[in-house]
Amino acid sequence: MLTPIGGGIEATEEGLRELQQLLGIERSVFEKESDLRFPLSGAKANEFRTWFLQRQLRETDPTREVVEELVDEEGLLAETDLGEFECEFVGYHTELEATTRTGQEGKMTLRLLEIFEARLKAEALAKLAERSTQPNATIRFVTDKEIQSGQTDDGMKIGRVSSALLNPKETIEPFV
Repeated sequence: MLTPIGGGIEATEEGLRELQQLLGIERSVFEKESDLRFPLSGAKANEFRTWFLQRQLRETDPTREVVEELVDEEGLLAETDLGEFECEFVGYHTELEATTRTGQEGKMTLRLLEIFEARLKAEALAKLAERSTQPNATIRFVTDKEIQSGQTDDGMKIGRVSSALLNPKETIEPFV
């Protein structure tokens, strides 16, 4: 299944301490060391939303995730290929659904997504485009139409989260 590049946003040490106090949670509930994936009472969702929207004490751009996915995990680019990487924040998206993540299947999951427009130098983009055409490619370029239909023209499934790219919101509305 195809999904956009991205993953869990990381908080700073100070941010983690602030969240523990604000939400009344223990450090041990965070899925990874500083990853903002953790169980949360629905009654605390708006407090987390307010903290998240401040865009402080946490990552505010996708550079680490881009390096992790394109360089470290998939080996599609060298880190030097990302020398002129630029990104611009364009908005938010939220999802509430049962997760399909291995080991977490069926748990209701609230996702707060930040969406960015990313720009790579022409040579890096050309490498990715070439690699996207290889058999069993781990990267694909898809159209808005394919995202809306939930699959590529050749039948590969596109994750619903991809639709977030098409209509980012200026803010995250309070949860009711």
